[in-house]
Amino acid sequence: DLEDPSDDELAMIEHEFAIHPLAIEDARHRNQRPKMERYEGFNFLVLYGLSRRDADIEEGEMQAFAAPRFMITLRFPPAFDLKEVAVRAERSPELVKEGGGFLLYAVLDEVVDRYFDVVDRLEDESETVEEEVFSQDTAEDVQERIFRLRKRIMVFRRRLGPLRDVMQLLQGQQELVTPALQAYYRDVQ
Repeated sequence: DLEDPSDDELAMIEHEFAIHPLAIEDARHRNQRPKMERYEGFNFLVLYGLSRRDADIEEGEMQAFAAPRFMITLRFPPAFDLKEVAVRAERSPELVKEGGGFLLYAVLDEVVDRYFDVVDRLEDESETVEEEVFSQDTAEDVQERIFRLRKRIMVFRRRLGPLRDVMQLLQGQQELVTPALQAYYRDVQ
C-alpha cells in the first residue's frame, strides 16, 4: 500500500513484480475513469473511494495491481482510508490464503460500503432541499443548493457506473476470484 507513490517507488514495483511498463505509465496518470485492464499475470484497476465530508463528497483515487499472489494499492490525496481492510484480513486468515483476490475483494467491499453512506447523505440533503422548495419561507439560496446537490450526484454516478463493469469483468477472472471468493464478489456486485 503506497500513498502518493514516487517515480522511484513505481519503478521498484515495475521491477520487483514484473509489472508491464504500460500499466506503470497508466499509474502515473490521475483522474482516470474507473476501469480494469488485464495484463499477463495481473490486473490493473482504477477506482474511487467516496466519503462524506461535511456537505461534499470526497473522492480518494486508488489504483491497484491485483494478482493471485499479490496486491499493490496506490492511493492518492485525499487518500481513502484502508484500515478496515487490514482489520478484515486479520479476522479472516482462511480467506487471506486465497491471495490477492481476497485483498482486492476487501478493498472493493469497503469502497462500495462507503458508497451507501454517500447515498444516505445525498438522500437526506435532497429531502431537506425539497422541503425548503415547498415551504412558504423558502431560502434564497435554494437554487444554488439544488445545483450543488446535482453536481455531487453526478460525481457519484460517474464513479459508481463504471465500477459495475469492473465487477462483472472480475467475476470471470478464475485465477484471481477463486471458487472460495466468488460469493464474496457477487455480494459486492
